[in-house]
Amino acid sequence: DSIKNVGFGLLNKVYLQFPTAFWRRPGDRASLEGTPYLGNGSEIFGNASGHNAQHYMFLDVGRSLNRDDTEPPAILMTLISGSEAVTAERLSDAALTAEIMSTLKNLYSEINVPSPTSVQITRWGGDEFSRGCYTFL
Repeated sequence: DSIKNVGFGLLNKVYLQFPTAFWRRPGDRASLEGTPYLGNGSEIFGNASGHNAQHYMFLDVGRSLNRDDTEPPAILMTLISGSEAVTAERLSDAALTAEIMSTLKNLYSEINVPSPTSVQITRWGGDEFSRGCYTFL
């Protein structure tokens, strides 16, 4: 009976490389509370703004993979899951990137958010060998 209840879902990732890590600021988490900026040692920030809520989490991949580096690469990753991931797979790379940039510009409205220099998008639902990427109960 448990096997019949196993579902198969979709979780896509979008990686964006930027010329600078505009989301990083010196300081600890407490000093940056109430801002979207990541301080020393922080790697994840959320989007609770309601604007493009499907981009609910961003990971500082550069810092996550290069913790000892004083200037880690400026790479962000956002997750898109469930029905929003299905919808996102129908968008062109340019349209999906524009949607994510709109989210970041909304979160960081007081600064000039630069355009990404490189973008990589997973599209697991469209992959003929996987057609998705995770199971759930």
